[in-house]
Amino acid sequence: RSTAQRSGRAVEIRSRTCGPEVWARFEAGDAAGYRDGIVAAVRAALRDEPAGAPAVVLSQVSMADAAPDCEGLGAKVFCALPSGLEAALARLARPS
Repeated sequence: RSTAQRSGRAVEIRSRTCGPEVWARFEAGDAAGYRDGIVAAVRAALRDEPAGAPAVVLSQVSMADAAPDCEGLGAKVFCALPSGLEAALARLARPS
């Protein structure tokens, strides 16, 4: 939010979880089931938004494998690991 405020943009952040059954798949080592559960949760969250959502953030590094499967659902998808790494690299590349 603070970044959006500094740039003069208004944002609304809504938190959603995938549910305990999706995490149980992760804990059981069911990578495909975990990924499918994340994609289903993103699809449901976007469907529940009256005007859709411009972006979805997969906030756990373990969700990175689901990001490509979420593309094309109607929102830009960001994932914690690549987005954080890109931001850090961009900051390091700026002259001091």
